[in-house]
Amino acid sequence: MNPTTLQYLVELRHRLLKSACCAVLLFIPLFFYANKIFLFLAKPLTQYLHGPMVAINVTAPIMVPIELAAKLACLLTLPYLIYQIWSYVTPALYSHEGKLLRQLYATSMVLLICGLLFCYFIALPLLFGFFTSSTDPQIQLLPDISYYMSLTSRFFLLFACTFQIPVILYFLIRTNIFTIEQLQSASSYIIVIAFTLGMLLTPPDVLSQILLAVPMCLLYELGLLMAKKLPKKPIE
Repeated sequence: MNPTTLQYLVELRHRLLKSACCAVLLFIPLFFYANKIFLFLAKPLTQYLHGPMVAINVTAPIMVPIELAAKLACLLTLPYLIYQIWSYVTPALYSHEGKLLRQLYATSMVLLICGLLFCYFIALPLLFGFFTSSTDPQIQLLPDISYYMSLTSRFFLLFACTFQIPVILYFLIRTNIFTIEQLQSASSYIIVIAFTLGMLLTPPDVLSQILLAVPMCLLYELGLLMAKKLPKKPIE
């Protein structure tokens, strides 16, 4: 193997190990506060319940906090991981390419936070409010903490990815892969794709599909709006 290539691989390994160590260090305090964090994350559902949540599996009371702490540690490590990758590739970039990636990174982090907040404060309360209000009063609703963890994790991931649509469009147009006109002409197809994805990726109810599909369509239009303000000269 070429010595230069080996040096690059060793540096990449070093940076990835630093990110992994960061995740492990974050996991330790998060695990000790995992139960309190879970209660906070469960508020979109517990505010509508008249009883406690339950643990069906014997291992759930310990496995759910471990899972929650691990997922939060990975999420909080993500900006540091991106920074390490950024530092790794920066020497090979032109100044204008570095500027573009900095813009994308900052915008992506803001949109990621917006996606998580939208999911927690708007999507999940609406969804659980709809489910609980549809339950017969004679039926006692006792949600399982493991299923709740799995369901909300999926929703947080979906909305975090959905809110990256403007950044993706920004990159595609800025790098001249697609033109604004091409993406505008595809808007009608995007609506169909958004509702299809909403049907496939969310629970089988109309409200979940709408809560995912509508933001996807709006963010697509926001991405096109952002693209119209770009410099005319593409990145080559």
